[in-house]
Amino acid sequence: MITIILPIRNEAKYIKQTLEPILYQKGIEQEIEILIVDGMSTDGTRDLITKYQKDHPNIYLIDNSEKIVSTGFNRALNESKGDIIIRVDGHCEIALDYIQKSLECLEKINAGCVGGATKHVASGLVGKSIKLAQSSFFGVGGVSFRKNVEKGQYVDTLAFGAYKRKVFDHLGGYDEELVRN
Repeated sequence: MITIILPIRNEAKYIKQTLEPILYQKGIEQEIEILIVDGMSTDGTRDLITKYQKDHPNIYLIDNSEKIVSTGFNRALNESKGDIIIRVDGHCEIALDYIQKSLECLEKINAGCVGGATKHVASGLVGKSIKLAQSSFFGVGGVSFRKNVEKGQYVDTLAFGAYKRKVFDHLGGYDEELVRN
């Protein structure tokens, strides 16, 4: 089984574009559970998720009263059943073959986690400013996954990783004293 963990809060505008690609992944034979850990949204996000649950019984909604990613992620991790754990953020849209490619890569190489480069898309002044910062060396310190990397390589960090469960069994979950992990 594959577990997708989405720690979110107030994502009504974006939850559809996040969930749809997860629900319709190509080339996946394994069962997928989607654990949405909601930081007590007040913008209608929970209602939208409830609508999705009617047609997709593999979507589970979990409360995250602490409203921070680390506690939400850990709560979902404790309930997860997957051998592979993938974290996806609420503003993220994964490629329709992201899970398939991640599984192929995990099988091919000896790594506890794999992922890919991110492409930043934004609109409006604030969004474009964040995009600029997230795409610059000054904003993110030159991490590889923020660049359009065509060739696979070992890296220190990445976004939206596909982790083997044994990584969390060995190291534990996120440090809950940190707001960002």
